[in-house]
Amino acid sequence: MNSLTNIAIVICYYGKFPWYFDFFLHSVSHNPSVDVLLITDLPKPEYCPDNVHFINMSMEEVRILASDKLHFEIRIDNPYKFCDLKPAYGAIFSDLLQPYHFWGIGDIDVIFGNIRAFITEELLSAYDVISVRPEYISGFFCLFRNIQPVNELFMESRDYRKVFSESKHYCFDECSFMHAALSNNVSVYDIDWEIQSMTYITRKAHDEGRIRALFEFFVVESVPGNLKWEHGTLYYQNEWEVLLYHLYDFKRKAKMPAMTFHVIPDCYYVNKDEILFRHDK
Repeated sequence: MNSLTNIAIVICYYGKFPWYFDFFLHSVSHNPSVDVLLITDLPKPEYCPDNVHFINMSMEEVRILASDKLHFEIRIDNPYKFCDLKPAYGAIFSDLLQPYHFWGIGDIDVIFGNIRAFITEELLSAYDVISVRPEYISGFFCLFRNIQPVNELFMESRDYRKVFSESKHYCFDECSFMHAALSNNVSVYDIDWEIQSMTYITRKAHDEGRIRALFEFFVVESVPGNLKWEHGTLYYQNEWEVLLYHLYDFKRKAKMPAMTFHVIPDCYYVNKDEILFRHDK
């Protein structure tokens, strides 16, 4: 640990690591002041940055721990269900998170740029919740202050017990699949929610002055191309620095082979459907 505000990103991952996992690890290695707590039953790869901590737990062990911490029976039938549980990680993994001032939710289908260039000490002192999408809580990367009112914010949803005790995926961590409405500036108070999502309860708590939440645009998503990763910094169109690239759409369209990349260069380009290891476009 150092003098910076301590941050840990918690990720539960089960299944086989995909080809882009090496790019995730490489980008994390260039953010040594941010820890990743990777909870999985997979073995630690030969190449793993010092700030990525493998915590060996089966899905059933996590389910039992979550049930114990939340005091009712939690259901996890498949890895995708962890998306619904993400907002409760501060409570479920409270023992692991004791050394940290902030904890975050995240995914491995991201390539980070310079996290601290965006998540500054000033920002961390000013806000309790930091989402990197302006419309909704960003389940692929969002930070929460490690204090009880924030760690238990998910409990303000009238539906959290229903969500956690059913096998159905509700997109609770983000916005209950209301991305389009929110992107079209529909108020959270005007949406007919199937379940009260984290976006709804975070906005409500912020509007009532009980927490300070920031919804900002720090990311690139979809498949725009024109991205360059260079020595830990991520650029879009060689002009704008971004915090991360979310590969949600890219990974479905990419031409990248199903293989392990033993050496990732310190400069590469992300086009619309491939990653190019070269220093010229």
